[in-house]
Amino acid sequence: MKVKIVVDSCGDTHQSVLEKYDIGMIPLNIHIGKMMRDGIDITPEDYYKIIEDVELPDTSAPNLSQWKECFDTYLEKDNYDKLVLVTIAQKLSNTYEQACVAARKYYPSKIEVLDSMSASAGEGLVAIKFSELLEKGYDYTTVYNFMQDLRLKVVQIGYMNTLKMLVKSGRISKASEFIASIGRLKPMIITKNGENLPLGKTISLKNAKKKAVEEMAERIDSSLSYSLFVTHAEAKESAKELEEIMKERFSISKSFINYMGPVVGSRMGKGAVFITTIPDLEPR
Repeated sequence: MKVKIVVDSCGDTHQSVLEKYDIGMIPLNIHIGKMMRDGIDITPEDYYKIIEDVELPDTSAPNLSQWKECFDTYLEKDNYDKLVLVTIAQKLSNTYEQACVAARKYYPSKIEVLDSMSASAGEGLVAIKFSELLEKGYDYTTVYNFMQDLRLKVVQIGYMNTLKMLVKSGRISKASEFIASIGRLKPMIITKNGENLPLGKTISLKNAKKKAVEEMAERIDSSLSYSLFVTHAEAKESAKELEEIMKERFSISKSFINYMGPVVGSRMGKGAVFITTIPDLEPR
């Protein structure tokens, strides 16, 4: 059976990596004056140039016509037998629900939708692992069932460099932002059970990086090797530094670095960095 893995643009996976692992991508929509397709009509580089000058943009899942265009491309034009849509966590976006609606409407027997229980790099790593296992010759059903469990072993931890986006969203006040900026406080975040949860605050970027790695160490198995994915919101040097620290401390089989796209980056804010791992396990 010929299976195509498709990830939504919140997976923040570079085009070269998508091509290497034969993964398709469907963009979410971001609204900044007009509707634009995440990563296509507006790139991360373009967005971070204007992030502080625009209001918090609305984002939305692909509409039905966009879903259908994607499905038709792979199932009709490219003659795949089945699609697996790996989406951002259901608790973080309605993309999963909209994907299910579209799949049932157009190709109910040919499409499965998998909630990654994560976002950004976590979602990307789930898609990459799924594709890897299929390429190694495991049958589709075995891989799908295995990934239902493995997605829960993704560990994603990061920090925000600024609270400006939280102010724009109304989640905190400008006074709180001012106090945090004076204290150089960096909010830490962990993605757990499909939700972004607070993991405390640190003072300074140096301490934020240190805490991110320490928190990672508490949650992964030192006897296993891992794939690593570091995403950043216009903070490439910090991302590279964390990649090197992770490689020195843990057994990392492969690693990726990429921008957080406009949809994810608009919520995390400029300077945010996340480290994400998935264990190098295979079905027994």
